[in-house]
Amino acid sequence: MAPTFAFIDPFGFKGVPIQLVGRLLAFDRCEVFFYFMYNRVNQFLAAERITSHLNGLFGTRDYIQACDLDPGARVSGSSTTCTSGSYVGPASCNTAKKHK
Repeated sequence: MAPTFAFIDPFGFKGVPIQLVGRLLAFDRCEVFFYFMYNRVNQFLAAERITSHLNGLFGTRDYIQACDLDPGARVSGSSTTCTSGSYVGPASCNTAKKHK
């Protein structure tokens, strides 16, 4: 693949599973900027109707632990949940780097 900078801005909670982002980042000269809609995800975190979409988005069910936290306290927990993936950087997304 040619050197690539991909900007991913999902519409809603579905359609961009973390495995897709991981496939892009598997190439040495590929970077991804993922627009993460924290406020919308935080608002609907416990909504069972979107659980399958959030499972795909995060690639794990670990985010469910945040449901027990106060919504304001979820910010610090989101970084931990997001960085548990193989290719996901901090939720603040200052830089995107592969984590091994």
